[in-house]
Amino acid sequence: MTETLSIVGGRFRVAVRDTSTSEAAEIIVGEDEAVRFTMRPGIAHAFKNIGTTTGYLLVYADKPFDPADIHPVALLD
Repeated sequence: MTETLSIVGGRFRVAVRDTSTSEAAEIIVGEDEAVRFTMRPGIAHAFKNIGTTTGYLLVYADKPFDPADIHPVALLD
């Protein structure tokens, strides 16, 4: 599925990895930033609140959630 994820509060560490090429990236989203990501199929992703306040992450998907579609990948410690 394709997911659109919006960070609207908190300080987050975001990690992504293309499962077909293993290309990876990591960014920090600041406390006062509002950021939107679109994750296409095949992109493993993880979000970790690294701030001292409550973080808010809104997720929208183009298909219903399928628990069988979860593939654990170690992206964040």
